[in-house]
Order: sequence, then structure tokens, then C-alpha cells
Amino acid sequence: MFEFIKAHAVRITGLLTALVPVGAWALPDVDWQEVLGAVLVLLGLGEAVQRVEDSKTREALLEEPPELAEVHQLHD
Repeated sequence: MFEFIKAHAVRITGLLTALVPVGAWALPDVDWQEVLGAVLVLLGLGEAVQRVEDSKTREALLEEPPELAEVHQLHD
């Protein structure tokens, strides 16, 4: 489950973020403080997702591209 969340963190965060205004519209009795709380949680979640994506980018930068590996094989 953790791998699924790590692989799709941006999509999950986007979906949750999109549901906040829909929920606020569908549930008019919800106080603005509760909506603000949800927004703050999503901002924190967005920061965490950004860090996950940054770590995936760093890992990818350290890997040799498959195309380059093929070129090395041809010259060996």
C-alpha cells in the first residue's frame, strides 16, 4: 500500500484537494474553520508530496539512462 501511495502521491493529493470545495458546497452546514483546517492539512500534505517527488527525482538522476547503457554495450 505504501508503494502505491508513493507512486501516486500527487494524484491522491490532487483528488483530495479537489474534493474540499465540493465538500464545502455539498455540505453547507460545515463551518469555515473546518474547511480552513482541511486546507491547512492539504498544504502540509502537499509539502510532503513535494519531498517524495524530489527524492524520486534525485534517485532517477543517479541512475544511468537505459539508452546510454546500450551505447556502452555497443562500444565494448
